[in-house]
Amino acid sequence: MTLLTDESSAVSARDLRTGAVGVVEHGQTGDSLIMSRVSKEENVKVGDEIVTSGWTSGELSSLYPKNILVGRVTSVGLTQTDLYQHVQIASDVDFSSLDVVAVLVPRERTKRR
Repeated sequence: MTLLTDESSAVSARDLRTGAVGVVEHGQTGDSLIMSRVSKEENVKVGDEIVTSGWTSGELSSLYPKNILVGRVTSVGLTQTDLYQHVQIASDVDFSSLDVVAVLVPRERTKRR
């Protein structure tokens, strides 16, 4: 099992209010999270809720289902030279105190012929 705060972990996500999409990954310190690859044109604001995007494409699908709360936006950074916004997220979860976790296991899929 890999937590979202693990440096090797990332998840596709979206802003619930605006629909802006990006990738949430480990931040630079502790349990901080960053949503990267958010278009400069999107109007992401402090306090917005970020959830998993849960995409599917043909027989492929994301590991995480749609609409699992990741956290809330704490800051949005943007410079004129950046291609994307830098969105910092605070999780509602204290990852250091987890005792029990649920493991999501996909249902068995039948192959198409």
